[in-house]
Amino acid sequence: MVRNIIRNTALALPLALALTAACDSEDPEFEEVGTFPTDEPILEGFEDVQARGGGFSSSGVRLNTNVVNGGMINTMRFGQPTSYGAEVVWIYSDFGWVDMNTVEVVNGEIRGVAGNVQMGAPHFEGSLWLINQNGTHSVLVLEDVKTASQAGLYSPYAKSMEMLDPDRYVYEWSSADAPPSGTPLDPKNPNPQQMWDGFHTCLPGTNGEAAWAVIYDGLLVNEGTGDIATTSWDPHGYGYFACLTGSIGKASYWGYAPDNPGGGQPNLSYPEFEAAIRMVRADYCGSGGSFTKPGEAVTILDEWSINQHSASDVLNEEAVWGPDGAICLDNPRKNGLDPTVECPNGTTIPSCWSASWNGWFWVFTTTQTIWNTDPDAMFWTKNATFGG
Repeated sequence: MVRNIIRNTALALPLALALTAACDSEDPEFEEVGTFPTDEPILEGFEDVQARGGGFSSSGVRLNTNVVNGGMINTMRFGQPTSYGAEVVWIYSDFGWVDMNTVEVVNGEIRGVAGNVQMGAPHFEGSLWLINQNGTHSVLVLEDVKTASQAGLYSPYAKSMEMLDPDRYVYEWSSADAPPSGTPLDPKNPNPQQMWDGFHTCLPGTNGEAAWAVIYDGLLVNEGTGDIATTSWDPHGYGYFACLTGSIGKASYWGYAPDNPGGGQPNLSYPEFEAAIRMVRADYCGSGGSFTKPGEAVTILDEWSINQHSASDVLNEEAVWGPDGAICLDNPRKNGLDPTVECPNGTTIPSCWSASWNGWFWVFTTTQTIWNTDPDAMFWTKNATFGG
């Protein structure tokens, strides 16, 4: 597919011009956000480099796994510089150059115009993207575009956390270093695979599944704390590229997203989506720390009836979750952890199980009780760990 694009394209892409334009406003170190020439406001909590897309949380666990030539790229802005991630300088497709003034993400779908063609996500398959991340340029090839249903990522009857909206698009990119400044980027290169056959930007799944990503509309994520914000000043001009093997993409894989195309899964509010990310990551304290690792088994019951608990006998009660982390906790997801988790603010998350004597009889509180009675309860998780 990619080689067909290269073989059939008769233009040499003037990389030198693109690099010159992109580097004039470069701020290599991102030391002073206010000096970066964009029209973006500086959001509270997103002032430092880590908040802009380093990919790791405060506990060193990745929220995303999207890596381009050794650097993590999560937030992208189309055709304009950004202090929050990377700029997509240009896109070249089967239909020619894409007008960057028309590129947007709507309900997880890339759209744009090339020539007289109104492009939806499938039209971008095989397209080439030049990415400028803080002065470092990379070329991405969008190798494959499918709906979640077409990719086998939606299992409506299993309730097994393969619950992407069936109509939501998923994307698979590979990357390669851009040629040096001043060198034409020529699709007619006699040995094009040297230029294009790079690495997939997302890690594959643990069972060898394709390295799919979703794109969220206008989303910013503080990689240190897990807090999210939206680009309200340009809501469709930014995309957050989230691998399904990273926590932020996995939230939609498990069925929880704020920007589905509609009909298949309900849209969460942004606070609910942030809470879902914390649940996915076992961020009990709601502060960015994670108490799990890839491969830990978990089942979920949620207020939207998207997932349900497994009937397995080996599951332990884990936690009930609210908007700011765990309301109560009994068995941390990562095996071997003490069930008493002390948060950075000095508080300890209470147990979901308790017993008290009211003078007449014992009163027992269980996970089920809290799930049924706490107005903030959004998720109830169980896991397959074996003790603290």
